[in-house]
Amino acid sequence: MMLAGITDAKPFDSVSVFKRGFDCLQQYLKNDVGLFDNFHLDGVSNDDRDHFHALTALRIFLEKLAFHESSLKSSQRNAFDGKREGEIAALLSTHLLSCLVYGNKYLISNTYQKQPSQCPCLNPIQCMEHIPYGETALGHEELWYGHPSIVLIPKDPPDYIPIMVYEEFPNDDDDGVGQERNVKQNNENSTEKCDFESENMHFDMCTEQIFSQAITFAFHRGNAMNDSCVQPVSTLIPSLVLTPSKYYIVMYDYMNDILLSSRHQCCSWWDDSDMKFNMSAVLQMWMVLNYVDFVPGFSQKAEHVLAGSGNFHNILKNKHLFQKTKRIARKSIFNSPQKCRKLINKGVSVDLDEEVQCIKFPSITT
Repeated sequence: MMLAGITDAKPFDSVSVFKRGFDCLQQYLKNDVGLFDNFHLDGVSNDDRDHFHALTALRIFLEKLAFHESSLKSSQRNAFDGKREGEIAALLSTHLLSCLVYGNKYLISNTYQKQPSQCPCLNPIQCMEHIPYGETALGHEELWYGHPSIVLIPKDPPDYIPIMVYEEFPNDDDDGVGQERNVKQNNENSTEKCDFESENMHFDMCTEQIFSQAITFAFHRGNAMNDSCVQPVSTLIPSLVLTPSKYYIVMYDYMNDILLSSRHQCCSWWDDSDMKFNMSAVLQMWMVLNYVDFVPGFSQKAEHVLAGSGNFHNILKNKHLFQKTKRIARKSIFNSPQKCRKLINKGVSVDLDEEVQCIKFPSITT
């Protein structure tokens, strides 16, 4: 089931939403502690201890920055050329995403056709990274379910982060299943055109899936905290989407029904030379991936103004499905009921009464 009827994804300013993360980074840079020097916990406050693992991961990544950049691109070669989504996920996990989370643990969806056993980068001898695959399924049969491309596993496994990966220019000779989507969707009942081959931002074609997974994960995160009897500091949960050149952030507040997106920002994670990482983008992704430590949130005024703007609560309540959100979970098999048997990954929207919906989501631009 796709999420028909969501009114809008509001743009957000990452500096204000991740104020705690930017303040933390600025403080450590000012004191020259914990980022470029060895971090010592003696005499460090509890708040600073919360950031230790994230800062350590960032420091190690920056120390190896040149290696990671050269593993993905050189003046003559691009590791992403000709690669399918499973291979792209392996490259991104090894040389960017897992490096920004302490412990470097991750899992790539086992639904990909192409599953390289080792990282297919430009430095195979120096890299030698073994690629782990497994079950990443998340959701609920009557709401939405699918397989996130990558699952990052921080120091505390319940705090895992699902990530979606897309190709920018898929090959025409590989039909693919599961996550590999070589599609150009223009359903006669829909005004949304899916086109990976557009010269514009390629997230446009997949807004339904992006929003659906972001909302589903946010509810799942809320359920996990409730099951653990943890009072959340913030109910705003981020999700991350990547292609070989762009990144996109979606955030959903499951308690206040607020959907945000980075559609107003330049989302390239490469700099102007197209050979080096855009460090502003890297820092934003680092804060998203370590959101448990950096706790994104709003001012009370902004929360009051935006509350209910996502419209998802209304959709579910009108369908008498809101209580189903408490059963969103990770599991290996989803027993889909007959009236909701289509996966969103197949690009088909099926309502509970088996009518194909005409879904129109706001465009995503950069």
